[in-house]
Amino acid sequence: MSTDLDLEPNPDLDSDPSLDSDSATRCPYCDRRFATEDRAALHGGIDHADRLDGTERAAYERAAEAEAATVRRFKLTVVLALVGIYFGFLFVYAIVAFS
Repeated sequence: MSTDLDLEPNPDLDSDPSLDSDSATRCPYCDRRFATEDRAALHGGIDHADRLDGTERAAYERAAEAEAATVRRFKLTVVLALVGIYFGFLFVYAIVAFS
């Protein structure tokens, strides 16, 4: 069964021209490049969890907590936007229907 989801790492991401060799952070295990230390730490904790030492594990946990907080904030923003849109349409309907 074939799916449209590509769950394998994309080697084309490593050739991103915006990641120059000076500013990019490299994974010490697979040599992939990442734009930030947090992204490299998340990659290490997910793809190389069995090889991490204590410092790398702590960096992964900090990055994962920060990522979870960012996702939570995004979800809250989306819910508030949808509620605002819903009530906006409700008020417009009430004005148009009962005028």
